Amino acid sequence: MRVFYKVIFFVLLFLSISLAKADSSLNEQDIRLIVKELLQEKDSKIQLLESRIQQLEAKLQNQNASVNVDKTTSANKDQKTIDNSFSDKLAEIESDVSELKSTAAENGLEITGFFDFSARTENSEENTFSLGAVEIDLEYAYGEHFAASSALVWDGDSAEIGVAVVDFHMFDDAIPARGRIFSSQGFHVQAGRFDLPFSTDYQYFAAPDRMTVSAPMTTERIQQGGYNGDGVRFYGSWNIVNYAAFWTNSVYEDEGTSVGGRLGISLGQNSYQLHNQHSNGNLEVGISHLTDLDGSDNARNSIYAADLTFNYGLLALQSELAWLESHETLFDANDVNLGRPDEFSYHVTLIADLATVVLYPVKTYIRYGQWNPSHSHIVDGDESYAIEDISRLTVGFNYTMNDYLQIKFEYSDSLGTETEESDFEKQLGTAQLVVAF
Repeated sequence: MRVFYKVIFFVLLFLSISLAKADSSLNEQDIRLIVKELLQEKDSKIQLLESRIQQLEAKLQNQNASVNVDKTTSANKDQKTIDNSFSDKLAEIESDVSELKSTAAENGLEITGFFDFSARTENSEENTFSLGAVEIDLEYAYGEHFAASSALVWDGDSAEIGVAVVDFHMFDDAIPARGRIFSSQGFHVQAGRFDLPFSTDYQYFAAPDRMTVSAPMTTERIQQGGYNGDGVRFYGSWNIVNYAAFWTNSVYEDEGTSVGGRLGISLGQNSYQLHNQHSNGNLEVGISHLTDLDGSDNARNSIYAADLTFNYGLLALQSELAWLESHETLFDANDVNLGRPDEFSYHVTLIADLATVVLYPVKTYIRYGQWNPSHSHIVDGDESYAIEDISRLTVGFNYTMNDYLQIKFEYSDSLGTETEESDFEKQLGTAQLVVAF
């Protein structure tokens, strides 16, 4: 009986162990299956997450691109707005200036002006760049026969009145402060300060009127830069004759007076219109005289000049000669007699208008000039400088972009001649910008 129970016990024990093992094996499979399902679910979620991330990244890139486009568009719009605003302001200023000039003109006042800026090669002043004169010209009409004009000049650190005249006129009501005074038939009487109508270069003292950069030898040496004085003058033109006479303070000294004038004959069209390409030809010849007197009305110097201007087609020829006869003896600082300082000078200038050839408003020129003093020294205060005959060849061209802007290039060479003057230039290249308004 005990044996039977023992057998039953072992059988039950065996069955229990087998069931336990079966349960253990079943649990492991279940676990593996569950884990596998979990991993698959995890992979699926990861894939969904990655897909979502990619979608978000693509959307973000599109949004950034859209923002950049918007920014660029906005920036372009802003720039266009700025440009349009600047253009509008500039147009508004030009309109205001035009309106101001128009209103002034309607009330008899004309306002013009100019300035020039130059760049030079190596020179005695050791300055490459220089701002030239800044000038404001005013012209005002008082009724039918009276007018006034003036030129206010700023040159460097100083300012002065270059021209200021009151004018009585018949027929011709044009009274430019500088330049061409014989614009039409008429008669003028003026009092004040003015450029003396001596020879022909006086009409080119202002940079916009001068074809070249530099003045000819006749103006530079004989006229010491250009005659200008306070006094009275009358001038006019009748048929082919034009004339001028003046009486001013001395053009050479601090005391005394100068008296003189010019007589000219013009054949053909107005010889001062050098830009006229359609002229069949015109000729202007003139003679000038000036006597410089001391305070006791004794003659110090007599200056004579002859000029010729000829235009034909594209070419224009300008020429002047001047002779200064001194009535006084020159002494240096040591009272050494240097003789009478007589001087002779001339220049010949040929101008070619190339506008019809190169299709641009370009003019080129060549000028040859000489200055021949009879004395060997120039006395300047307590110093004297040795001098000799001077020759100069000048070539250049002028590009007139419009009525307000000119660009000039010029080269001059003294051809081996020189003086001991500190500012004498043997060779010099110059570029000049002239702005008129």
